[in-house]
Amino acid sequence: MCNGPLVQGLLLFTIPVILTGILQLLYNAIDMVVIGRYVGSQSLAAVGSTTNVLKLFTNFIIALSVGLNVLIAQHRGAGEDKEANEALHTSFFSGFILSLFLGGCLFVFARPILVQMNTPADVLGKAVVYLRIYIVGAPALLIYNFGAAALRGYGDTRRPLQFLMISGLLHVILNLLFVLMFNMDVAGVAWATTISQYVSAFMVIACLMKMDGILHFSLRRLKINKVELGRVAGIGFPSAVQTSMFSISNVIIQAAVNAFGSTVVAAWAAADNVDGFMCIVVISIGQAVTAFVGQNVGAKNYGRIRKIMTTGMWMTVSIIVLMSILAYLSRRLIFGIYVTNPEVISLSAQIFAIYCMGYFILGIEQVVVGTIQGTGYTYISMVASVFGACVPRVIWVYAICAQFHSVLMLAIGYPMSWFVVLLLQSVGCVIALRKVKSDIDSRLVIAEV
Repeated sequence: MCNGPLVQGLLLFTIPVILTGILQLLYNAIDMVVIGRYVGSQSLAAVGSTTNVLKLFTNFIIALSVGLNVLIAQHRGAGEDKEANEALHTSFFSGFILSLFLGGCLFVFARPILVQMNTPADVLGKAVVYLRIYIVGAPALLIYNFGAAALRGYGDTRRPLQFLMISGLLHVILNLLFVLMFNMDVAGVAWATTISQYVSAFMVIACLMKMDGILHFSLRRLKINKVELGRVAGIGFPSAVQTSMFSISNVIIQAAVNAFGSTVVAAWAAADNVDGFMCIVVISIGQAVTAFVGQNVGAKNYGRIRKIMTTGMWMTVSIIVLMSILAYLSRRLIFGIYVTNPEVISLSAQIFAIYCMGYFILGIEQVVVGTIQGTGYTYISMVASVFGACVPRVIWVYAICAQFHSVLMLAIGYPMSWFVVLLLQSVGCVIALRKVKSDIDSRLVIAEV
């Protein structure tokens, strides 16, 4: 990460991350495909109506893991092995407790939350069942993502992918078994997901226990180091707030979508699911940039940081533009995989076509965000996201879309907000890079003295 060809290094790091992200998305996608094709559009709408609530929770956990990812990368770049290991155990201990608390709250308040989101009455019962069973896997979700973040910060993207491949295969088998053989409907796909998540969590913990050096994990060493907790929280919490604000704005949009009825909810859910696969590509490149920038910050190699950001931008734009064209041309075929209802397929294709126009903007934005996160100044990115995405989206829903009452107008809000966020994140990136350069120069002066 700190020397050698950047394009090759970023690609070798990014490809396993992309595949890992795709496999994580397949958990929900397979649930929707199995339900949509073998049970019906009503059950599909039930699963779809929980999507943004689960994204809020899941993305919060994943964003928290950014703190561990960045710290492992920075400590390794600086040769601080003891501090890296303390950050690992502190993150797991505090994160596990937090996952139990948040998961418990979501389990208890599942029905009131879905009611407040205008979930159609004909799918509410099934939606509550799916959400509650899914959230039983909250501790496993945290363990896997924190373990994967630590491995990526160290430079290992291969093993998180292998663990998800195994658990993903199990997920498919359990889905078909529970739905087709035992007729468990939404409960079947939810239990398939939860069981598979615990399998992936077990594998990542077993891996860390067998490792030597800075990533060696031991249950006896689980404790909170106040210094490392402060550093992890200082990086991870702003990132989590940033991601949560995105997700909260999506929940508001989902509530507006739910008001259109179960057919529109099913179409939106399918489009949203495919959108996730497009987004994971640019997000993965952003995560690679975060890890690369983090290690170079630790190594005080400022000149390479700008090169990493520039290379990441060219990569993400080239890849996402090609993917957008291919996905746009084959969008009806893609949504035919999810459902057989022609009305749902047609509406999903229209929604997705709007998204395709803005993916290149999202790609550039994620590289800029990844650069800021790698520096450790994640609060800068948080502020830019809140004012660039959340506020405009809420205004869009309540001021613009309320006048037109069109689901397609809701969809336009996404590329619009991506552009605003990019502008603000660019300003934030300039500020973060200046702070890093100042920090590195100060440390070099102190070292010389």
